[in-house]
Amino acid sequence: MTTTSSSTIADVARHAGVSTATVSRLLNGIGPVSEQTEKRVREAIDVLKYSPRRKRRPKGKNAPGQVGLSSAPPLAFVRTGLFASQDRSPVTEHLVEALHRAAGALGRPLTVHHIPELESCDIRQILGDAEGVLLRSSNLQDVTREAVAWLDGIPAVQVLGENRSQRLWLDHVTPDNAQAGALAVDYLIGKGCVRLVFTAPSLICGVGLERCVSFVRAACEAGQPVRVLLQDSNGGSREFRRALAGFDVECLVLKTRMELIREIASKTDGPCGLFFPTDLELAMLMPQLQMMDLRFGENVFAIGCDGEVRCFNGLEPLPATMNLHLENIAIRAIRRLLYRIEHPGEPLVRIGVAPRVVTPEHVLSIQEGGAFDEQALVGADEA
Repeated sequence: MTTTSSSTIADVARHAGVSTATVSRLLNGIGPVSEQTEKRVREAIDVLKYSPRRKRRPKGKNAPGQVGLSSAPPLAFVRTGLFASQDRSPVTEHLVEALHRAAGALGRPLTVHHIPELESCDIRQILGDAEGVLLRSSNLQDVTREAVAWLDGIPAVQVLGENRSQRLWLDHVTPDNAQAGALAVDYLIGKGCVRLVFTAPSLICGVGLERCVSFVRAACEAGQPVRVLLQDSNGGSREFRRALAGFDVECLVLKTRMELIREIASKTDGPCGLFFPTDLELAMLMPQLQMMDLRFGENVFAIGCDGEVRCFNGLEPLPATMNLHLENIAIRAIRRLLYRIEHPGEPLVRIGVAPRVVTPEHVLSIQEGGAFDEQALVGADEA
């Protein structure tokens, strides 16, 4: 009777006492490996009866930027512990697209997985021969602690998510959410706003909380009156209240969407600036606020976040947003993962990518077929 080994490339690497990248180089003949190392790896392969699984090479030439995809070990993108709304968000969709492009440019296949509960899944069966994991989770502190154990030594990098936690469980590449709040304050003050409001119709702690706190901090430092208006249906406002306890800020929690809209519209004396933590929330509320006689572009100015300008279709006038540079985040995350694979013992790092304000004029040019001004932000943190 013939049996099939369930061993993976990571099992071989652990048994031989080398990195998975070393095993990969030996199996694919893409780099030098010492005779002693090769002997240990070959012995591990024999003991574990490891048989690498290859993707069938398609007929014809490789697509541009895809050289070696058929033989290179894959990388995996895993979404876990996400709220359903986050999992379907345009940001997650565009991140996956950007990661595919970044991995393909470096000759790596990328598999995508969604795992709501880690403890119910066998990592070996799910990831197969994946050499490393890009992890997207809703709560960096709790989910990532669990994920480190679940990953069982497979190199991994956290992508997006909150960055206020002092403890790093994995390398982390994310937008600088603290800078997003400060940029929103600068933009709104530049529009002549004398009152600033952070508002969120759906409370998802983590990134939204970081952007709220940074917005309030920047407003207080600038001497600008600031309010926080929240709609809370699941108790999430408690975390916001705790985080804002040290600031001179009014934090009002409303039970319904209509109550929130009425409260925003109730105080419009003098130019007012609204900051929404996501573009989806801005696009959702702006038409309803206009029905309450708020004149956007005249006495009210709004800015969202995430750079999802497609959410603004049909809005008039167009609001501002922020480009999170997802392409750059994807490139940095892939490169950091490859570096982590080669250097498993190096200290963990957090890489923050600065967002950039996208004015309504730029939003319009993007909607008419333009593109974000993406700069390659590659620095010493990837060396």
